[in-house]
Amino acid sequence: MFDHVPKADAAYLMKVLHDWGDEECIEILKKCREAIPQDTGKVIIVEAIVGQEDHKFKDVVLMLDMVMMAHTTKGKERTLKEWSYVFHEAGFSRYTIKHIQSYHSVIEGAFWDAEFWNLKELNQFQDTCVGKI
Repeated sequence: MFDHVPKADAAYLMKVLHDWGDEECIEILKKCREAIPQDTGKVIIVEAIVGQEDHKFKDVVLMLDMVMMAHTTKGKERTLKEWSYVFHEAGFSRYTIKHIQSYHSVIEGAFWDAEFWNLKELNQFQDTCVGKI
């Protein structure tokens, strides 16, 4: 597992945490939290979120969850409630979820009180890191 996360302004994890159980995710997020600045640092996660009835790709997300059950012993796609538990247990006081044109969502965690992302920044992130769908 993650023994160390190098110091950075942000930690970016895409399709990583769904491979792990809740306790392992909490430990990974704690390591990320230690690596980022307390006043401006962010942890940016791109993962699927299950249980959203109005989600355009809900059937794909459900299929991914079944794949995780078949291929891992503890891995799973998480609900909003499960993400909330993992973030709070890891010591993050705030997180936001941004739905993008994908079966994934962008989840941003921080423990500072500044405003998170405005729409322009989200669109830039979506265009450069995730790509246009």
